[in-house]
Amino acid sequence: MPSSAGSTTGATPRKGEVPQAKSGKVDFSESFEQWWSQYPKREGDKGNKTKTFGHYKTRLRESHTPEALLANILKYARYCDETRVTGTQYVKTTTAYLNNPDNASNPWTVNYEARQRNSGKLSLVEQVEQANAHILQPGAFSEQGAFRAEGAIYDVEPEGSGESVLDHDGPVRPEVDQCLRSG
Repeated sequence: MPSSAGSTTGATPRKGEVPQAKSGKVDFSESFEQWWSQYPKREGDKGNKTKTFGHYKTRLRESHTPEALLANILKYARYCDETRVTGTQYVKTTTAYLNNPDNASNPWTVNYEARQRNSGKLSLVEQVEQANAHILQPGAFSEQGAFRAEGAIYDVEPEGSGESVLDHDGPVRPEVDQCLRSG
């Protein structure tokens, strides 16, 4: 049996393997190197370059062109910038990006209408701050007992009055008003 039997040196790579140069380094294509350099910044490692190259070649075999893959990664980078996730852990790793074939054809557009709809809503922290503003800012009451905060008026019932606290839909159930759990 020859000494090279069973050796992978100089042999053609098996299906799914990335071809390597004789030095053991992977010979990446020029188009892949350009694609890799345009990938958006990510917190931590952006991915294994050798595995990503294998996924890149898979996308090429699926009729995507190098130009289309590059154009799509530029759209993804712009999407990351517009949604303010560039440089965070929310940017996909390169292997996760190319492992999903839908990412290579995704238009990567931001739905500004939905973002605008949600932008006027208060965060949970802001809602709690407004609800407790009478504690945080005791001098913010009007003479009628209503609290004014940035255009909003809240009726504040003095503690211990014994009356039900009313919300905009009607009286609150007594167990809620008395901070008791039902069930």
